[in-house]
Amino acid sequence: LEPWAIGGFNGFLTQPRHIFATQLCKKVNTLDFAGLAAKWMGLSDAQIEAYETALPQKWRDGAAVPKFAIERIKKCRERIDGCVAECRRVLNDKA
Repeated sequence: LEPWAIGGFNGFLTQPRHIFATQLCKKVNTLDFAGLAAKWMGLSDAQIEAYETALPQKWRDGAAVPKFAIERIKKCRERIDGCVAECRRVLNDKA
């Protein structure tokens, strides 16, 4: 599922758990989601595309994954409110 869709963050708390899942659940009520969203919205296409160029050439040659990841990051930026809502829902359910 897409990260902005209901259920899109469910995998965050299942095996293998995200490295920060336990701590984020404990602090969900104090997390600065607005600040996080603002930072995502502030990312330009050029900044996001630079992530791919930061990868070693071997990882980029003919690989679809880096391009998929760049497009996913851009889509998340465009739908950050939905991503934040889904993240908050999952963290609150497990807190």
